[in-house]
Amino acid sequence: MSDTSQVPEDKLLLAIAGELKRMGSDIVGQVQVDRESLSACQDQLRLRVEIFSDHPMEAEILHAHVVARLGGESGQELDACIIGIGETEDEQAKDAARNWQTLVGGPVLSLLTETPLVGTRHFDEASAHGVAGAHGFVGPMMGRLLDREFDWGQLEEVDLFRFAQNLAPAEMVQLAKVTLHAEGGEWSRSLEINGHAVSHFDADWKLEPDPPREGAVTQFALFHFAHDPNWVVMRQKVDDAICSFVAAFAESGKIDEAYLELVRQGVEGELAHNVFSFASLAFSRSLLEQLGARYADSYCLIGQGGSVTRDHLLLDQPVYARSLALSHDFKVGPEVDAFKDLALLNTEFQRLNQLMNDGFPPGEIELPPPVMLQFGVDEESVEIGTRKILEGGT
Repeated sequence: MSDTSQVPEDKLLLAIAGELKRMGSDIVGQVQVDRESLSACQDQLRLRVEIFSDHPMEAEILHAHVVARLGGESGQELDACIIGIGETEDEQAKDAARNWQTLVGGPVLSLLTETPLVGTRHFDEASAHGVAGAHGFVGPMMGRLLDREFDWGQLEEVDLFRFAQNLAPAEMVQLAKVTLHAEGGEWSRSLEINGHAVSHFDADWKLEPDPPREGAVTQFALFHFAHDPNWVVMRQKVDDAICSFVAAFAESGKIDEAYLELVRQGVEGELAHNVFSFASLAFSRSLLEQLGARYADSYCLIGQGGSVTRDHLLLDQPVYARSLALSHDFKVGPEVDAFKDLALLNTEFQRLNQLMNDGFPPGEIELPPPVMLQFGVDEESVEIGTRKILEGGT
């Protein structure tokens, strides 16, 4: 338990137990609570909580992480960040419990019972809602401070969890949280996976419908890749290649040597090429995200024969997405210096640095899409493609 918490963990667990019992024993079975955990669904669901006091309005807002373990002691843990609002500890705990049950409990219980419950909806790889390429359940939406006339129904079939499948780590079952904020006539989006294991923020999220004047909408999705058992293996290969690249660079101090080390380790050619191409770009953007410069969300690709294709979304590239997600670990890990040096070697950083040295404020800088090379492209094609880009052609 956090030393600075205000609401005891067992108080929140008891409040969640009350919400679960209201669903009926035919769904949750016997609900039991001790000081550290809650069990339900014949012990296929176990909950523990951790409470923090780091919210700027901590006197009125409870910030808690409710961690659900599915499938008994050896099962997987799903971490949900939840808040509760109230003037007293009891009010905060009850509000947080209701929020967990509404937003997260439905998807979790739906997975355990294999039936959509509590306002959840099932999705698969063909669904417009949910997480692309995955199966699972999305919970209901919850809004705060929204204009009364705003129609939430307009968001039901919007791809709110876009790119979650590429940002997600190598786990079979995962829990994603999306929060849309409306302010100043624009949407912003915060996407978290498995608590704060992955945190991604889009400052200007292009979305229809138009936003209300202010407010926020939150939704959770529990998703899995049981239909594609190779997914976890392939994602782990991506993560291992990125980490090996950083470790090799830490050893040699040379980016070309780090790439060759991946090849020597047997990393598949295209994957090694993509790590060499995209990792330092992601590291650079993560390292400098507070500066306020505006980056392109897409890249240009030079292919064989000098072909140039544009508007490839960076977050559609799993190596870029995972490099971005892993940046948060590298920043506080033993290879932080290698991470920073790789970021500073990226050509986009060098361009940004030059513009700032020339006197341009970071907030007024808008950088063009980076240029990437297709795996295996020859030098002549690169020269032709580069000329086309400089001339504005394709």
